[in-house]
Amino acid sequence: MEIEIYDAFLSAGVPAEKAHMAADSVRHEFDQRLAAQAAALATKRDLAEAVGRLGTSAEARSAETNLAIAKLSAETELRFTLVDARFDRLEAKLDGSVERLEAKLDGSVERLDTKIDLLAERFDAKLDRSIERVESTCLSLVQTMKIQNAETSASQLRWLIGTMFATVGAMLAGIKLFIV
Repeated sequence: MEIEIYDAFLSAGVPAEKAHMAADSVRHEFDQRLAAQAAALATKRDLAEAVGRLGTSAEARSAETNLAIAKLSAETELRFTLVDARFDRLEAKLDGSVERLEAKLDGSVERLDTKIDLLAERFDAKLDRSIERVESTCLSLVQTMKIQNAETSASQLRWLIGTMFATVGAMLAGIKLFIV
């Protein structure tokens, strides 16, 4: 390519020395551009090395990520274990509290049953005394009524006997008058 450029300058009437310098300048400029483009381009080996570095980097990142996940998983498992243990302690505490409350409630129920039984006995005793008083009062009233009935009957009987005596007396007097 350099010779073609040199020949083109000579054909155009450029002196040989200047044509040579111009061809070298064009070649040099061309080489710089190719070098710049070549630097921007990657070869298969460059790509293989980059992939290897990326692969190693990606594997390292993957390993780091897996390690972080394992760490988080272990921390999470530990936290779940601690939470479960805490819940177990709270549940045991709650069960104990419930049992104590049930025992207190049972004791209270027993005391209430005892008080209810005592009150029922007192009520029964008072009721029995009241019933006895009512029965006594009723018997007294019945006896009073019997006595009053008997007195009334006796009074009526006396009146009847008195009336009979008066009638007999009047009859006797009438007979006596008749006879005399």
